[in-house]
Amino acid sequence: MKISVLIVNHKADDYVRRALASLPAACGKYEFESIVMDNSPQPSPITEADLWESIENRGFGNGCNLAAGKATGELLLFLNPDSECGPHAVEAAADCLLREEKAGLVGVKILLPDGSFEGGALRGFPTPERALCYFLGLEKLFPRNRVCGGYHLSWLDRNESHEAECVSGSFMLLRRSLFEALGGFDESYFMYGEDMDLCLRVHKAGYRVLYCAEGTVLHHHGRSGRSERQTAAFYDAMTIFYDKHYRQERSALTTAAVHAGINLLKARGLRRLRKEVLP
Repeated sequence: MKISVLIVNHKADDYVRRALASLPAACGKYEFESIVMDNSPQPSPITEADLWESIENRGFGNGCNLAAGKATGELLLFLNPDSECGPHAVEAAADCLLREEKAGLVGVKILLPDGSFEGGALRGFPTPERALCYFLGLEKLFPRNRVCGGYHLSWLDRNESHEAECVSGSFMLLRRSLFEALGGFDESYFMYGEDMDLCLRVHKAGYRVLYCAEGTVLHHHGRSGRSERQTAAFYDAMTIFYDKHYRQERSALTTAAVHAGINLLKARGLRRLRKEVLP
């Protein structure tokens, strides 16, 4: 069984090299190949990868789909460029995936540089109700409540394996056959949201999404900084996800409220970013 490790790089060469260096110990008994799609403005070849290509920056999902088209492994691992895999992390995830036929996609425990857990590594889908609880701060006040803590499934122990609704795009392992059957990542998302979208489609196809606590990844989250394009894409992804998966089953009033809320958050986020970069 061969694993194709797929990385989309954008101005993170040093971190990509660290990610690639972590793979032999992380993959353990599994054969693997590494493929880097580089959409940096001035890319330079990363010779440590088995395959490196310079591509136009048409978004994270597009880069992932291009990388998957080059893969020769039966399993695909989508790995963020700023993610370092711990020893046997990929091996543990692959064992988890192959253990049962209906396991569709596997994520692992993801730690930030300060040692805290990355919230997106184990979470629920952002329904309007869950999103409202999250943005109102109710999740922090009532983390054990399954309504208030529904977005991050905050009542679950991150040190134990669980079935999940959604895992982080920083590390997503699945069979290539399933990825191809689902049509790959939805390229409507420039960045952000495409991981949740893929997880939801995995569920709808009748497969399970699993969180494997036996594997650990260190994620240097946001190492490339923030731009207005990235910030706007974060909030635009919310609108795309809602309109694609929830709009038809919600009233026009709910949709108007959701859109207005996202637009307010987007305007506030861009305003804060502009204040931070002003001298």
